[in-house]
Formats: sequence, C-alpha cells, structure tokens
Amino acid sequence: MLSNKSALNGQKCKVIFTNMKNIIIAFCFLLFSCQKTDCPDGRYHKPGTCPEAEPATPVISKISVQLLLNDKGGAENTADGVVCSFSKDYSYNIGDEDSYKWNNYQENLAIIKDTNALSINGQPLPKSGSDTIFLKIWNYKQDRYVLKINEENFPKNVKVYVYDAWEKRTEWVHKEYNIYYTTLTPEEANDYRFSLIVEKI
Repeated sequence: MLSNKSALNGQKCKVIFTNMKNIIIAFCFLLFSCQKTDCPDGRYHKPGTCPEAEPATPVISKISVQLLLNDKGGAENTADGVVCSFSKDYSYNIGDEDSYKWNNYQENLAIIKDTNALSINGQPLPKSGSDTIFLKIWNYKQDRYVLKINEENFPKNVKVYVYDAWEKRTEWVHKEYNIYYTTLTPEEANDYRFSLIVEKI
C-alpha cells in the first residue's frame, strides 16, 4: 500500500512539475513577444521604452575652389580660396554656415550669394533641376592662373560642373578639375567669368 501511495505521489509531483515548466515557458514567450526588438541598441525593451537613437551625423557634400598662381601647389602659390558646403540642414539664406569674404591686397576669390561676397557658403542640395553658384575673381596681378576645383561626398545622382563664360564651355568636375586660363584681355579677366553648377540627375 505504501509503495502505491509513493508512486501516486511521484506521478502527482511529475504532473505539477511539467505544468509549472509549461507555464514558465509560456510566460517567457509572452514576455519576449511583447517587447521591442528593433531598438537601436539591439536589446529587449518594454513597449514604449525603446531608447532614443543617437542623432545621425548630417551628410555634408563639399566643393572647394582655389585660385592658384601656378600649378606647383603649396600655400605660397595659392592666391585665394572658397568652400561651398551642402546639407539638408542648410538654407539658401545667409546663416551660421556662411562666412563673409575679407578683401585681400592681392587677388580675391569669392562666392556671390544675394549680392554678398562669401568665403564659405552653405546651402541644401537641389531637390530637382540645378543650382548655380556664382564665383567672383578680381584684382588680378598676373596674366596666367589655375583654377583648381575639388568636389567630395556628393550622392551618385548629383553632378558638379564648372562653367567658363568666356569660352562658353561647361566641364564635369569629377573629384578634381583644373582650369588653366589667361587674363590678357578685359573679357578674359571678367570678374564673373566662372560659375559652378550643381545638378540633380
């Protein structure tokens, strides 16, 4: 009799243990299925408690233009330079991302924005079509120069061109482009001879 009671108690304990195990498994399944798994840190969190993602660093595209006295390079052979940056956080108006141009005693290069001469210009990329960035070069002191243009970090659907109004020629700036030009005549030395075109294709 005692042996039968022990066997019966053992079966009851086994059933209780099995039921408890199933309850725990079901509880864990419900717990994890109700939590978010798509949080930036890759960990489980209760609904509505996902930590805020770190703000993404804005992508900035850039064009730099240097007016060189010759093709030897180096600061001693650079007359002046400007930078134009592009970001969705910038506007077409004069803002904190812009810097006004200070005149040099020698050659001067500036970006013209709303009649203002800038050494640093910030603006958004065009959403469609193209934008023109007007360059002004004045106070020439010699008859030959090199205009060095570099572009970086532009999306594949945006291209940068340089336009030469004297030669009526547009060239694609692919990473880097150099223009060798003379200022022998007033037409060649026109202050607004060059401009940049940023086009969304």
